[in-house]
Amino acid sequence: MARSEALKKAQRRYYEMHKEEMKRNMYKSHAKHFILDYDPTREELLKLKKLIEEKLKKI
Repeated sequence: MARSEALKKAQRRYYEMHKEEMKRNMYKSHAKHFILDYDPTREELLKLKKLIEEKLKKI
């Protein structure tokens, strides 16, 4: 079934209003799955910890 023009317009308007939030959520989801599926070495974990601590100091 084809979408009506009004529905297409409404969906496009919704997308434009929530585009940045969707991007953030997608980034968070990808980052979460990367971390959960990642099998790092001890050195890599220490490097990540150092980067996170540096970011937190800037906040």
